[in-house]
Amino acid sequence: MSEAKPTEASTADKRQSRIFDLVLTQGSTRVEALADEFNVSLVTMYRDITKLEELGLVLRDRGVISATTTSISEMPPDMREQSNRAAKQALAKAAISLVKTGNSVILDDSSTVSPLAQLLPPLAPLTLITNAQRITRFIEHERAIQLISTGGTYHRWSDSYHGSMTVQAIRQLHADICFMSDAAVEGDAVCNPYDFVSETKRAMLAAAKTRVLLVDSSKFTRTALHTTAKLGDFDVVIVDSDAPQEARSAIEDAGCKLLVAEGQ
Repeated sequence: MSEAKPTEASTADKRQSRIFDLVLTQGSTRVEALADEFNVSLVTMYRDITKLEELGLVLRDRGVISATTTSISEMPPDMREQSNRAAKQALAKAAISLVKTGNSVILDDSSTVSPLAQLLPPLAPLTLITNAQRITRFIEHERAIQLISTGGTYHRWSDSYHGSMTVQAIRQLHADICFMSDAAVEGDAVCNPYDFVSETKRAMLAAAKTRVLLVDSSKFTRTALHTTAKLGDFDVVIVDSDAPQEARSAIEDAGCKLLVAEGQ
């Protein structure tokens, strides 16, 4: 088995994200099976699993790894961006068709929405509003895009701003369209592990004329503590081609326009 270099943080993040997705899909598996699947040593696999345990994403019991039934934490940005990357790119390509030159656009700090920022420059001039610092860094050199950063309390784990100052800033704005994702979709509820993150997202929804939810299929198998919004609060919901039929029906029953992103 080949040993991943400890200094290659991005490689470890990507592998840990894939491990979490696999455990989430299978429900549970053994450490040895994961080591074989990812072609790494048991030492490396235990190191990866320890990181996922610290994040509250998996449980380990006598060599069996299982996903936590309720997420009270969220993966850090580097890991989230690697998770279901192809699906997120497909969602972004579907979402960009809803943006028109001259629009004022809100992007939240989710890794599902983040790829959309890379598709915005050809549609400039635009106004972009975001609480995500990594989106701000990407757009700051685009002179034809007016950039509004919400500011507020900076959270290093998410590389974004939240809190009362953030919410107050958003409430003073009126945007054409808001693109958002979240940690989980349970029935007709869109959920997040953190109440202050949900509060930021609700303020963004209230500030926009058109509200769009981007959901990769993994979100339909997860749970989270706090309800951010109901499906019916969104005008459009974009899912990837792996979204289950039950979830698609729930979206349409909520009165949302359903778009399926192809080409993963």
